[in-house]
Amino acid sequence: SQSRLSKMASSLPRVPPLVVRLSKQHDARDKVYKLTQYMSRLLHYALTDVAHGTAATWRAGEGWDHHVHLSALAANTTHYFRCGGGAAGWSRTLQFRTQPARAADTTTVALVADLGIEHSDATMSRLGAAAARADVDHTLLVGDMAYADDHVFSFHHTWLLFLSSLQPAMAAKPLMVAPGNHESHSWDPLLYEATKNFHVYNTRFRMPQQASRPRVAAPRYANHSMFYSYDSGPVHFLVYSTESSYKGCWTAEKEFGDQMAWLRADLQTANANRAQRPWIVAAGHRPMYSSSSHFSDASGHPIDCALAPIAPCNAKQIQTVFEDVFNEHHVDLIINGHIHAYERVLPTYRAALNTSAPHSVTIGNAGNIEGHEKLDYSPPWLAKKNNADFGYSMLTATRTKLSVTAHRATDDSLIDAFTIERAERGRARG
Repeated sequence: SQSRLSKMASSLPRVPPLVVRLSKQHDARDKVYKLTQYMSRLLHYALTDVAHGTAATWRAGEGWDHHVHLSALAANTTHYFRCGGGAAGWSRTLQFRTQPARAADTTTVALVADLGIEHSDATMSRLGAAAARADVDHTLLVGDMAYADDHVFSFHHTWLLFLSSLQPAMAAKPLMVAPGNHESHSWDPLLYEATKNFHVYNTRFRMPQQASRPRVAAPRYANHSMFYSYDSGPVHFLVYSTESSYKGCWTAEKEFGDQMAWLRADLQTANANRAQRPWIVAAGHRPMYSSSSHFSDASGHPIDCALAPIAPCNAKQIQTVFEDVFNEHHVDLIINGHIHAYERVLPTYRAALNTSAPHSVTIGNAGNIEGHEKLDYSPPWLAKKNNADFGYSMLTATRTKLSVTAHRATDDSLIDAFTIERAERGRARG
């Protein structure tokens, strides 16, 4: 991959590659188009209308990230668009298809975490193929995206290569994201101040900006994408931050407001809306439970790693802060990354099997520069583990069943599959 970076650095044009990313907003017909380019803030849609957006840069001279909000698009329709303008010219024509006008009774979502530009070519290809499927609604990337911080002196080029590689997936269907520890900052001493507190992540990605979130005073953090929620078919997705905004967080970062108060309120609203959307799925980068000795003891109880804060493994603190909230508000499934492996955890509360607790799955096996995690133990709550294959997962939900399949990226064969039934969850909730 270093050779890929070297080739890119030598051949990178003065105008970097145009990167287009779609994301979901509150209405199924509303989308945001995120453009990374040295071009004017202009986007053509339907090839006849023009929409303007806002531009931001994480540092002068490193290009612009453009965010354009299109509303009231015709439902269940293929839309053609291009981006650019002025002397810089236009991109090629791209296309996407909007969702049906009313909330569907089913949704299918591609799931991935810990991707990077190493060991990830096959996974990138699978994500592009998934986005081309008519039944796939969007992709959810649960943190640790480009691993640009690991490429200390190629930070910006690594981001560009990553985004260009992922474009086939994220220009065709929405890409929803969560922050991971590798989005925190650059380790280049000349870039640290410009990138700290997830500034590049929040400049590049614009997730739903909900009025219910806590107000943030500093303009730099006002449009952050650290935590938010959205709906897709019969599922309410809640994206929470394991990297900021809670007591005992490894970053000690407090700029994004009171996440926990927002999280409780959002879950309360989601539970009141179960008749319309019966499933609640929470997604955050770090897991509570893992069979790695860096994250749990031999009995399966989460631990905080002694290497913190240099290489923080704060599973116990994650459990302390989030487990009761998710259990009390009847979350059905928790999706995590961070562990470079696939692990499925049976419904577990306080490290003991408990049928009323959420199911959990860790999908940190997409690629990345750091390789696979060693999985040392086999605690009672562990249903499946695989640290030999890189891959991705798919979530499909109807009003009565929620299924997850995990696939090897090389040949698309199954690593694991499980289904949660609504009747089972209803009995478990009493």
